[in-house]
Amino acid sequence: MRCIILSTLLFVVLFSSCGTKRQLAVTKNNNATITSASGSVKTNVVNNGSANGYIERYKDVAIAEMNTYGIPASITLAQGLLESGNGNSSLATQANNHFGIKCTAVWKGKTMLKDDDQKDECFRVYKTPEESFRDHSEFLQ
Repeated sequence: MRCIILSTLLFVVLFSSCGTKRQLAVTKNNNATITSASGSVKTNVVNNGSANGYIERYKDVAIAEMNTYGIPASITLAQGLLESGNGNSSLATQANNHFGIKCTAVWKGKTMLKDDDQKDECFRVYKTPEESFRDHSEFLQ
């Protein structure tokens, strides 16, 4: 069932962002203000805990990342949905970490310990969800 829902969401997101090779300057959409991908991204849309709410909240961020890094927004959103449980996971809500990115030797930011594959694994903590999306894009490069 989860596979069917995820596949359907991927289809919807893929075709809603397909052919969207637009550069985001400043866009107002559903109470969200998005500045250029090279700048900060500020949004006011509230995620209601559902997959649709998550997509609505983060689609412009994912598109901005796609324009900068070439990673399809549908892939970024699908992984964010899955890893963060639609933005409801403790990593997403407490650490703004939507992709389950763990600490590395080069990480100098705040951390959160959480049981995952092993007990007390180190995860990155971000100031905003948008920082998590940016780190995810850079991680995939």
